[in-house]
Amino acid sequence: SVRCPVLIVQDPADHYLHPDGVERLVEALDDVGADCIWLPGGEHDLTVGPRFDEVTNAVGAFLERVQGKN
Repeated sequence: SVRCPVLIVQDPADHYLHPDGVERLVEALDDVGADCIWLPGGEHDLTVGPRFDEVTNAVGAFLERVQGKN
């Protein structure tokens, strides 16, 4: 059971995870809150590919925002 906010970062053209799955996940996490960031062009390697800096910045901003709520 998830009890904390969640950040989902996905490329809409990811060849492993279909975008519909992300939408269902966001709906399922409605009670705790889920933010979704779509980053085209990163495919399934968002954390090591050309979008690495954007992912890192998004995670940092998400953590700062979540920590500010506590």
